Order: sequence, then structure tokens, then C-alpha cells
Amino acid sequence: MINTETPQGITNELNRMASELEKARASLLRRETMLGSLNRAAIALLSPKDTAFDETLTEGVSIITEIAPIDRASISRNIEKPDGLYATQIYRWNKKAGAALTPLAELRENSY
Repeated sequence: MINTETPQGITNELNRMASELEKARASLLRRETMLGSLNRAAIALLSPKDTAFDETLTEGVSIITEIAPIDRASISRNIEKPDGLYATQIYRWNKKAGAALTPLAELRENSY
């Protein structure tokens, strides 16, 4: 139960409210930053360019990793065959390298 009948009780309640308000403000600021970065990444990925597929993806992934705790990314393509569905890694990115890496051979045409 909150005691707002004493000066100390009122102070405690105001401090609690200020703390919650600060948490909400920080959350909204983070959300706004993330949305802005995702928008920049979408523009980078969807804008027509004369650059290679890997370069375009690396640009978009790099923007996203500025605000998200991501240290690697991978994109696979599904391949439908008569005997089932397969996946092949077509893009691999690593934060330490800061660039696209060669897709792994062991992630080529793996069945589901």
C-alpha cells in the first residue's frame, strides 16, 4: 500500500513515478532508433543499384547491426525438388569480419 499521507510517502511515490517515466522514455527512444535504422536498411536493400548482391546485403545488415546485438547473419534459399524441399545458404555475414563471407559448403542443398 502506498502512503501518500506523509511528505516522505509523497516523495517516494513521485520518485517511483519519475523512474517509470524515465524507463518509458528510454524504451520509446530505443524504439524510434530501431525503426529509423530498419527504415534505412529497407531503403538500402530495396533501392535499385549497380552493386553486387553481397554488397547490397552487407550494407543493409550493417545498418541493422548498429542497433541490434547481432554478430552474424545468414540467408538461405529454398529449393524444391521432386523428393522434397532443400535449403542452400546464399549469404553469410560476420560482424568481426565486417563483410560478407563465402557461404558454407556444408549448408548447400540440405533437406528439410
